[in-house]
Formats: sequence, C-alpha cells, structure tokens
Amino acid sequence: MAYLSRNIDNASQLKFWPGIIFSSELEEYINELADIHSVHADSVCIILINCVTATLEFSYVLRANSLSHKIPIDLYNIIVARPSYGKSELTKLLRDMLKSIVMYRTSKFRSSNQAAIGHQVNATLDEMSKAGLMAGLDDCYRTVICDEVDMTFADVGLFLSHNMCRTAGEMNCRALVMTLFDRASHAYIRQLANRSVSVKRSKLNILGCSTGDIISNMIIRMKSGSCFDPAIGRFLFWPLDGPVIPDKVVQKQIDYQRMASLDQFIIILSFMENVIFSFEEDAVHEMVLWGNTCKQKSFDTRNTNEYLSARLGKAIQHAY
Repeated sequence: MAYLSRNIDNASQLKFWPGIIFSSELEEYINELADIHSVHADSVCIILINCVTATLEFSYVLRANSLSHKIPIDLYNIIVARPSYGKSELTKLLRDMLKSIVMYRTSKFRSSNQAAIGHQVNATLDEMSKAGLMAGLDDCYRTVICDEVDMTFADVGLFLSHNMCRTAGEMNCRALVMTLFDRASHAYIRQLANRSVSVKRSKLNILGCSTGDIISNMIIRMKSGSCFDPAIGRFLFWPLDGPVIPDKVVQKQIDYQRMASLDQFIIILSFMENVIFSFEEDAVHEMVLWGNTCKQKSFDTRNTNEYLSARLGKAIQHAY
C-alpha cells in the first residue's frame, strides 16, 4: 500500500511539458493557444492529443509490424485536477474543436448509412449508458466527454466505489466499455430495445475530468483488501496542477500572419484518418532513446524548478 501511495504521489508531481515531446514550432503554437484561451500549456497538449485520437478514427499501430497484432488508436483518459482549475474549459475546448470538424467536413464521423441519408451527427457523446453508447457507435467513431467523472462514471458502474455497491444491470455500462477496449477490431452485437444493434467497428475515445475521488476510492478499496480494479488499468490519468489563471479584461487574439487559427489547425488535422502505423527496423532502439530523453528532460526541468524555488525561499528568508 505504501508503494502504491508513493507512486501516485510521484506521478502527481510530473509535468507534461510541451517542449519534451513536441517540436519547437508546435511548442510555440501551443504556448500561444494557452495564452489566448487562458489555460495552462500542458492542458492544451492533452486536449490536442485527444483531438488527434478522435480524428485518426479507424487507425492502428502494428505491434512487431504484424497485421495480426493491431493496436487501435483509442484513448481512455481522465484529467485529474483540483476544483477551479478550469477542467470544464478544457472539455469545452475539445467539444468546439470536434464541432468545427463536423461543420466543415460533413462526412467526418459518419457511417456509410448515415452519409447516404444525409444524417447529421454529433462527434461527442454525453450519454453514459449501454443504450446511449450502442446507439452512437454503429460503424462510427465517437468521443465520450464527461465533466464530472467522479459521479457519472460511478453511477454507471464504470469504476467501483469503495463501498463495493453496484448500480442496476441495465445502467451498468462497465462490461460494454471494457469489451470495446479489449476487442476494438471485432464486431459487437447486442439485443437492445427489441432490436439487434451491431457495433461493426467499435471505436471509442473517453475523456473525463476528476477531482481525484476515483483514485481515492481505488486506494480505499485496496487498503481494505479488495482487488485492483481492472478498469483503472485501461485508463490514462493526467494529474494537473498550477496556479489558477486570472480572467483577462481584454482577451488576446491570435496573430494570423504567423499562425493558423485553431479551427484551421484542427480541420487540417482531421484529414489524417484510417491509417496503419508500422515501425522501421531500428524503431525499438529509437523509441528507447526517445523515452530516456523525455525522462531526462523532465528530470532536469523538475530539478531546476526545485533549485530555483529553494533559492527563492532562501532569498525571502534572508530579506526578512
């Protein structure tokens, strides 16, 4: 238990610096967007990653360059931050980005049947139930966005609470979500509302915001002797922290002479879809080097910040 608590504490101190994994040009663009939208730069990175995952749609990464081992580009992730950090603003930003794609690329996110009848779609889902998910996932790619994960995901049984209570079977979408995660390239058929619904290409992206109750419940359950919740292992958690950004009297506008608007950037990004990524022969070695470089940069950055904070603390004490 102490080992788990220590790991969670260490993970919460990691920072998702844009300059660690992105090019300098994209880092500059992200910093500009963060200033314009009054959010933290690392938050913009997470939103862009989720948008990329959605726009890639039915894309895969080949493990060991084998067609029989296709890893779907699905992302189940949760942003963990304290209240008033601006998590809802991040989900609003992602919703607006996906809405822009639907508006200017009407064929995006629609199945062949929907396109044939001119059916309008919403790229984001707010219905966290079996019926809601099944209705929106038939041969399509959808993104579930939830502002209150701690309550909503627990209500539908996606994450177990510390008191081990489960919701009603007809509302519990836990089994469906885990099935879609484990068998993303297979059809999923279920009898629903007196009709047979088939998710031909079950692709799902989940983004939620949490204040940390889900992680707290996980620790409480493990401390009481319960087993590890397998749903936790399928989600990526983004612990965010930083000073609250004050509201601006005059909102800064992007310089269109130097950079594209966010809508332009997302529309161009949306043309990346239905692709298969494979590795070159020396890719494994390159990935190891890249991962070590990221760890080293993050380590150096944290040490520099801690050193500067210590120097500042000593200067303040000396001044008094």
